[in-house]
Amino acid sequence: MQRQQHQKSNSKWWLIAFVVILVAVGGYFVGKAMNGGSENENTASNASSSTSSAERRDSDDTTSSNSTSEHHASMMSRHSGMMSDHSSMMNNDHSSSKNNDTTTAVGPYSVSTESMNAVSSFQYRGVNVPASLDLSFNNQSGAGTATFTWRGSDGSQPAVYNVMYEEIPTTPIRVFGASNNAVRTVKVNTRIHIEGLKSGDSSEIDTAGDLYAFKNRDGGISIATPNYSGNVEPDEYDVMQEIVHR
Repeated sequence: MQRQQHQKSNSKWWLIAFVVILVAVGGYFVGKAMNGGSENENTASNASSSTSSAERRDSDDTTSSNSTSEHHASMMSRHSGMMSDHSSMMNNDHSSSKNNDTTTAVGPYSVSTESMNAVSSFQYRGVNVPASLDLSFNNQSGAGTATFTWRGSDGSQPAVYNVMYEEIPTTPIRVFGASNNAVRTVKVNTRIHIEGLKSGDSSEIDTAGDLYAFKNRDGGISIATPNYSGNVEPDEYDVMQEIVHR
């Protein structure tokens, strides 16, 4: 009888132990399952956070890119405007310089309009040539007149031409000297361009070529004109006639 009670008691304790083990095992798996769900939630949360961060970065990058592009376009626009303004300034300066050069001696052999206006009249020597040449210029524009006076049987016959003062690169020309007709080479920077007859008889001066001004060896002003008499050898066709104020 006691043996039976002892066996029942042992069975009871084994049952209790078994239940405890089941509870412990069940608690372990339940806890693991709950932890797994939490980890999944954390992972999903982290993934969502990463996605949001990536989206914000993409948005920021896009905004930064757009801002950079807009800034670059603005800089290019300002640069273009500055270049345009600079080009305009350069054009204005060049135009102003050109206008000033029209009447100002700028080359080493230049003669200004003021200097020629001060002399005004130049005389020829020889036959089949005009008696004199009178020059008059506007000191601002360089426009002027050249009056060639011929002596005829019925008196003086002036022919007036419109001319323009021009500065040119240094150019050598040959002239018959005003004092002795000897041929020499001189350098010039000033050209007097004959534009056409204004009044009087043309005498074909407007088709003979332009005039040149230079400072002569005596310190005065000389004008080189085409050799209107034409009585020269072929190798001297280019030689011009020097005239001076007498």
